[in-house]
Amino acid sequence: DSIPVTPDSFSITHGISVLGAPIPHTIGVAVIKRDPGNNFIAREAFDSFFDRGSKLPLKKTKTYYTVKNVKKGDIENVLPIKIYEGESFIPDRNIFICDLTISGRDMPCDLPERTEVELTIEVNESREVKVTAFIPS
Repeated sequence: DSIPVTPDSFSITHGISVLGAPIPHTIGVAVIKRDPGNNFIAREAFDSFFDRGSKLPLKKTKTYYTVKNVKKGDIENVLPIKIYEGESFIPDRNIFICDLTISGRDMPCDLPERTEVELTIEVNESREVKVTAFIPS
């Protein structure tokens, strides 16, 4: 004899579903921080955007400030933005993912120190990373 059930059917998925998959490592950006306990010496630190285990797809925007001047037309003085994946507070101990470099050649005007930069990082279901920098000024 059969017993009626609700719903009357179900599906089974074989394999791995990428949508909603967790990321295996924290994803973040290398930033310059001044250490007040060490004569305000600048050092690189890892600022996380997405913590390990966050579910794909991901998108977040954070605001940062430049620590140096970037002159319009100057191709030597650049603003490097480096994205890493890992758990260390020291960026170069993590896995390098990609970078974005803003040079004076890209700028319509000078960027003084402490210029606001909005950084957006997106990670799609295939773990492709897209980085966008927006300078409101």
